[in-house]
Amino acid sequence: LIDTVEGMMGTVPIELAARTSDTTALKNLFVHLPDAFHLQENHWGPYLWDRVGYCIVPFNAGAMEHATNIAFMQLYLNQLSSDCETTMAHELSHHWFGDLVTCEDASEMWLNEGWASYNENTFVEALYGEEAYKNYTRENHEYVLHKAHEDDETYLPVSGVPSEQTYGTTVYKKGADVIHTLRWYMGDSLFFNCVKGYLDFYKFQHVNTADLRDYLSQCSGFNLNDYFNDWIYAPGFPHFSVQYFTAEQNGNVIDVNVNLRQRLNHAPHFYNNVPLTISYFDAAHNRIDERISMSGECMQHHTSFNNFVPVYVVVDFDEQVQDAITDEWKWIDAIGTYNFGTAKMNVQVTNAPDSALLRVEHNWIPADVMRNPIEGLHLHDYRYWTIDGIFPTGFSANATITYNGSAAENLDNTFFTNNEDSLTLMYRAAQDSDWVRADSFTLNKQGSATNKTGQITIYNIKKGEYSMAIWNHSLPLATSPREACEQTVGINEAKAEKLFIYPNPANDKLTVQYSNANFTEAEIYDLTGRVLIQQKIASLYGSVTLNVGDLAQGAYLVLLKDQQGNTGSKIFIKN
Repeated sequence: LIDTVEGMMGTVPIELAARTSDTTALKNLFVHLPDAFHLQENHWGPYLWDRVGYCIVPFNAGAMEHATNIAFMQLYLNQLSSDCETTMAHELSHHWFGDLVTCEDASEMWLNEGWASYNENTFVEALYGEEAYKNYTRENHEYVLHKAHEDDETYLPVSGVPSEQTYGTTVYKKGADVIHTLRWYMGDSLFFNCVKGYLDFYKFQHVNTADLRDYLSQCSGFNLNDYFNDWIYAPGFPHFSVQYFTAEQNGNVIDVNVNLRQRLNHAPHFYNNVPLTISYFDAAHNRIDERISMSGECMQHHTSFNNFVPVYVVVDFDEQVQDAITDEWKWIDAIGTYNFGTAKMNVQVTNAPDSALLRVEHNWIPADVMRNPIEGLHLHDYRYWTIDGIFPTGFSANATITYNGSAAENLDNTFFTNNEDSLTLMYRAAQDSDWVRADSFTLNKQGSATNKTGQITIYNIKKGEYSMAIWNHSLPLATSPREACEQTVGINEAKAEKLFIYPNPANDKLTVQYSNANFTEAEIYDLTGRVLIQQKIASLYGSVTLNVGDLAQGAYLVLLKDQQGNTGSKIFIKN
């Protein structure tokens, strides 16, 4: 098949080669090749090669981006036809990312493959619209959170991958995932213009991640060191949430205070200077957005509004930052079943007297442990749900969640330490509330109490958080570290004492100074709440030294406590 396309540098021939029996499918499935060409020239600059070529080959190993003559798997024309267009756009984009500018070594392969994968997203966006882009990006993000560490056998940063994972899920799919976040950091105009400039500046050269970071920082005027340190050079993800908010009348204005919280999914440190959007909704569904910058574990944000009373406050409503959450929201004005696919919940609306805003989050981090632990009861170690939004009077709905603890499934396999007879469901209204057994739910074990697969139906869902829990008296009692944010679970905040620690970061020894002479015990937790070190405090010298040399690099919490429940805590970094 022979054709041409008018490029920025003139007419470019298109040559598509296939067996006679495949030419009809090839023509039909490549109908948007010119659209992909124009889109990528517009985003990344002129096409500098002398033709566009695809050769359909009879192998089952994907595609290969030879400049001007892409080897393209024959299976994409039939069995995998749903992926044909996006793979076509992916391979074409390598004429910019990989052929025009390439990574200097295999450990930086995300500079080729992550960016080519993200071009699938922008192709979908240009051809099918913003909502299609959001869905494509959301589904990719869910796969990364669920499967990347399984596919690659560990949690990896996208830059500096071992040779065994050069062509792994982290490089391709997480690479695309974090580029979506970079686009939000920079904004569309600077993102596209600066990446175009980077490709032109380094054309026909090899580069590393630092070259990209420094060029984009210089071009945009933004210091992108924190972005690259957090999202590119480190594994894992952050998790952002509104811990609680207050709205109070103050004269003619409404004063609003929002407490934000950051937690971690296999990341070594809290992220810094993350641009987040706080969205405020009133009862009439009006919305106001504010952009803030968050660093560290917690943050208090204050604002004021005239004639606007927020009833629902949420962070990152539009999924601009790819954190450890997959969420979906819907406006609901009729009874029926609504699938919140990547949030992993089906909702059956039983009464909808007025329009409701329903948002479901699937949180890819462990549920907070109980502030008043129950012997033998353990909340989920991997995930939980948040339900929130604007519910009009009379709104009612049930919800169904699916669990799978089979050996082949990682969502619940570490959680199930007993059979399904020991499974229950817990609920809390907010992060400053304790967990209680959910009011009304049924457990469908689907014919077996030992295969660890089934469903839970929650009746008359409420705003708040839901977590599966399991009874197992052979496991140690779960305990909670003190959180630095206000009104967190598990600690007597009113009597908490501040500590002074040094050195921070620490190598082998960590010294903690305090004024409470009654402290009797020191503990060190990782950021999932596991107690790693316990040490009795026998002296009254106002300090204690802890041996932290055996800890891995990362962030930890040191907690001191006395017999009356008074505490002091501090985050430190282990080198």
